Amino acid sequence: MSPRAIAAAALLTSSLCAASGTAASDASTQVTPQPWQTPLARAGLPRGLPDIRASSCAVCHRQAAREWSRSAHAHAWRDPQFQGEWAKDGRPDLCLSCHTPLPEQADQGATALRDEGVTCAACHVRHGTVLAPRDSPAAPHAIVTDRAAMGHDACLRCHEAQARVSATLVCAFTTGSDWKRSPAARDGKNCVSCHMRTSDGHVRHDFPGMGVAKAATEAGDVLDGYRPGLDVRLAFDQESYGPGDEVAATVTVTNTHAGHPVPTGDVERFVEVEASLLRTGGDPIATERVRFGERWEWWPVAKKLADERLAPGSSRTMRLRGRVPRDSGAGDVILTVTVTNHRITDSNAAVSRLGIGYPRRATVARHEARARILGMPVRKKG
Repeated sequence: MSPRAIAAAALLTSSLCAASGTAASDASTQVTPQPWQTPLARAGLPRGLPDIRASSCAVCHRQAAREWSRSAHAHAWRDPQFQGEWAKDGRPDLCLSCHTPLPEQADQGATALRDEGVTCAACHVRHGTVLAPRDSPAAPHAIVTDRAAMGHDACLRCHEAQARVSATLVCAFTTGSDWKRSPAARDGKNCVSCHMRTSDGHVRHDFPGMGVAKAATEAGDVLDGYRPGLDVRLAFDQESYGPGDEVAATVTVTNTHAGHPVPTGDVERFVEVEASLLRTGGDPIATERVRFGERWEWWPVAKKLADERLAPGSSRTMRLRGRVPRDSGAGDVILTVTVTNHRITDSNAAVSRLGIGYPRRATVARHEARARILGMPVRKKG
């Protein structure tokens, strides 16, 4: 066992004890490690390749490499949020099993490979062989066709990871178990179905998730082709209103497309939906907000307080009421809805010493509906 794996196993044992609040009674007790608790086997160097760096893969796989470069996988090691969290508790080796999963990334002089985080070889190279979903006679290296290795099990190795690293540092990724209980799993849809969805036969490698870029310069690229998991429906109670009338509108938010609760992954993520009633010109009549996500207390001991995520197929309704001013002229009453995905709160970003330019949120959807404001009172329906 490598030094990294030994340290990870030791940390796992202490983490489980801390999480349960008990001490190990038998020093010889062995804990069977989960896949995310130890690094992968050494990838090896496939014949015909100079190395296993992404830059070498990019010589032929230009589009896939370009997409991967803006993904969370590519930033898994260099991400300032990870580095800030990791540094809080002595930089435990356990975290590296997912953030730099190849043993080669810990080799002396492998800084460039380490900086690639979850690099191409983490999924596509095993025992000196390139794995792919289909053969390519023109490839400069041998290929082993293995569609199963390219499936959701490769994702769940790290996206189902739970441990208490210290009193204030926890790893609580439940995406895998959440998905297994979802309608998507029963319908045969998995991680690849949504996060590597095909376009004109090409399998995407940017793995779209929250739509929040890891670097400010990549924000537009990350949102290119982004499809939110939530559907939003807007409706007024009436088609038109008059001066002094009460305006009532409904916003229904449904988790239609995600095979897991929204959001998922890092427990600091949350989604905020803001709905507003406005008069023509922007004067506000009413505003409502709803937040989807988990709520945690981080000090003195990390503890989950509530799970307020939106489950697959579930809906949340927002009801807005306001009144058209009596002196209002003809125009419109506008119902606007904005969906914003948050990676981290500003206060937690400050604790992790993230710079002002670090992307913390992204507006991923905007919706609008209108009803008429007539220049005279309107008779109510019924």
